[in-house]
Amino acid sequence: MPPEDQNVAGTDLFRKTRYHATEQWFGPDGDPFPPQTVHAIGGNTKIWGGVLERMREKEFSGLTLQEGPTSAWGLNYADLAPWYDKAEALYNVHGVAGADPTAPPREGDYPAPPRPVEPFLVELGEALERQRLHPYDLPLSWSDGAKATRGDAEMFGVEPARNSGVTVREGARVVQLHVNPSGHAVRGVEAEIGGQRWLFRSHQVVLAAGAVTTAEILLRSATDHHLRGLANGSDQVGRNLMRPQLEDRLTQACVEGLAGKQPTLASQLERPCRQLAAPTSRCLVQETDASGKGLAVLKELLQRELGPEGERIVKRCVARQLGLPASSLDGLSLRELTQRAGSSRP
Repeated sequence: MPPEDQNVAGTDLFRKTRYHATEQWFGPDGDPFPPQTVHAIGGNTKIWGGVLERMREKEFSGLTLQEGPTSAWGLNYADLAPWYDKAEALYNVHGVAGADPTAPPREGDYPAPPRPVEPFLVELGEALERQRLHPYDLPLSWSDGAKATRGDAEMFGVEPARNSGVTVREGARVVQLHVNPSGHAVRGVEAEIGGQRWLFRSHQVVLAAGAVTTAEILLRSATDHHLRGLANGSDQVGRNLMRPQLEDRLTQACVEGLAGKQPTLASQLERPCRQLAAPTSRCLVQETDASGKGLAVLKELLQRELGPEGERIVKRCVARQLGLPASSLDGLSLRELTQRAGSSRP
């Protein structure tokens, strides 16, 4: 896929199907849909924003979040810091070291200075600084050459590798991963190329196929040692992928519904609305899974275009959050629930 203006245009990315795959995926309810994913060399880096932030030191040791504690990685930031340096050099990241007060330590500056921004963004940054906030230039991957593009893995990674003698097999569909006899290490990749099955063996295998397809490959690689699929002892691989988006949409709807066009009230409601949205989004995921129509209902929720099943699930979750029996609001429409919530607004 060649670099082009549409690769980074919001309308083509999010409102049209230009960058949806031609294949059809199927949800638990059997409804087909075209996934918004790019099957090309470089993958979804063809259409992403190119921002390359480093993870914070404390994220590696485990954090206590609203949903519960996270596990330590077994690695720490210092283990990955030299590789962050290499990746930023490879992707020609523009930024300023130390500009973000929450950033982890680093040895030197970014490979390139920040790109110029629109004058109104400069004024906005100065206004934020007067409020004792700390706006900073996001570390952004960008080409300074004739091909002005950002974060394109084909240009920054694959093309240089090819020029150094690496062979890239195109049109390959990974069928599954193969482990060694003990089941402790991946030693092979089975792929379908031109209607034939190939098995590629290696002592090191990197799986980087995007959030959905990576999970699909892991689940499809089940063995006698890994009945739920590889790296899936938690049974969570492939689950909860849509919940963060739901939480954001619910928070936005809560703020807009309660604050209207009052910006001061909206800022005050952001935190309590998000605290309410977190458990509600978990409930919605659980209820949609139980309904057997998960992907179809989640799509309705994200687009705010609810059908009968979507309305039923929303009302069940509202009831659960209020401590009521799940079916206690079935007799009310969502419009009536919204009106009642609005009439009780301070």
